[in-house]
Order: sequence, then C-alpha cells, then structure tokens
Amino acid sequence: MAADIDPRYPGAELWASSPELGLLSCRGEKIGPAPRAVNFGLWWDGDLQRELLDGPAVYKWAYQSAQMTTLLDGKLLGAASCNGSKATPCLSADLLGDWREEVVWRTATNDALLLVTTTVPTEHRFVTLMQDRAYRLGVARENVGYNQPPHPGYYLGQGMKLPNAQVLK
Repeated sequence: MAADIDPRYPGAELWASSPELGLLSCRGEKIGPAPRAVNFGLWWDGDLQRELLDGPAVYKWAYQSAQMTTLLDGKLLGAASCNGSKATPCLSADLLGDWREEVVWRTATNDALLLVTTTVPTEHRFVTLMQDRAYRLGVARENVGYNQPPHPGYYLGQGMKLPNAQVLK
C-alpha cells in the first residue's frame, strides 16, 4: 500500500502485509510500525492525509501513536465488502465532487447499494478529482480489472503544490 498517511514525511508512505517491514518513507527508510490495513487509501476526513479503507470501514492512521482509529464502521450501516481476501468496496471515488472520496458498498443482504460520504468539513478547496484524467481512468479500472484505489496524476498531500488547471483537463 502507498499513501500519504504521515505529514512528517514528504510524499507517500509505503507498507505491506508483512509487519516486519514496517512503515517506510518514500525513500525506503523505516519510520515506524505499519498500519494493519493494506487494502485502500481514501481521502475522507478533510485533511490532506489519506485515510485507510479496509473491509466495510474507514480508519485514520494516528501517526503520533502509530495506531489506527475507526472513523466509520460500515457494518453498523449494514455494509459488506465484495470479497473475503481483499475486502474491497464496490467503488471508491470522488463521486460528489468536493475532492474527498465516497464509498459504495453492497448491503450484507445483497439487496441494495450504499453510497457513503464524509460529513467532516474541510478548509481545502480543489476541483473534483474526476477532472484529472489519471484519476478518472483509475476509477474506471477499479471496475474492470484489479480493484485498487484511484490516484490522481499529481501529488495530493501535505506540502502539495496546487495543481495547474491545465493538468486537470
């Protein structure tokens, strides 16, 4: 998994399901223990760090204590992931256009889809991520190939430069 979850280090941090590897900076330096969630990244709570989407739940990596905290337990909404091994959602993407990402899960009873969005305010303002070609293709890929979270074609995280409007076309 690669996502910017620690603002103390520039760029994305990296980790894997092998706990002995730990959390690595984008330069490959071990910077601490890794989160146990390795499935998806998600911009959810309004800051520029990515949250973790694993099964029907959204987590925040508290970098100061190296702990995951639950922001949303989708099971309380009746949500279920699409498979057991990867525990993927039906879709994660900036569907509503405020740059934070929504999650679509199926219900555990398989009779409905749930579109779940954050209610956390943000001070950051960007155009919808769907304006970025790389991101939009990533969302399409989510549904026709190996299910992975979409990433924009520019760095979105702590210390980012605002994207050029022409990059978004």
